[in-house]
Amino acid sequence: MADGWPVQLVVDAHGHEETHVRARRVGNEGPAHLAIRIGSLQMYCLDAGSVTAMAQAWARAYACGADTLPLTGEAPRPLANRAGYAATCGSVVCEGQLRWDVTPPRDGQPYVQVASSWLTVRVHDAVALRTYTRAWAQASDLGQTVLRRPPEPFSRLLMTASAVELGNRYRRDHPNLRR
Repeated sequence: MADGWPVQLVVDAHGHEETHVRARRVGNEGPAHLAIRIGSLQMYCLDAGSVTAMAQAWARAYACGADTLPLTGEAPRPLANRAGYAATCGSVVCEGQLRWDVTPPRDGQPYVQVASSWLTVRVHDAVALRTYTRAWAQASDLGQTVLRRPPEPFSRLLMTASAVELGNRYRRDHPNLRR
């Protein structure tokens, strides 16, 4: 058997994108899963673990970036010609707890980055951050009713992420404080 190909998808998010969050079922009696589409990215979450992991990552991204990103970012460059436009669409399936790293804006990186080993989303403005966060909040809420085991409620994930971010900022502002 041949070795797998390492695949890395990178999405740069600017402004508002259309989102759709819906439950899907394979057959009449099959288990339900969630289909989440944000712009050109389509994700299928097969269980509560994958929904919770993604929602938790976006709660952390919102907590660390909502007040530091510009309201709107630079507009994407205009098309070179009017003949057409092609954009890649990523379609991925998630199952189980996944590790997501959230990096807030800092010197040399003016965006919030939410990344795993195979997907990186770079959010350049507050509108895009709210779009992604809202989609994962909806997925978490919908998962409460349609998945066999419900994911963590988004409100709890956001409250925890906000408390952790507040502590992190306090420690950054007071580096000489003993722990």
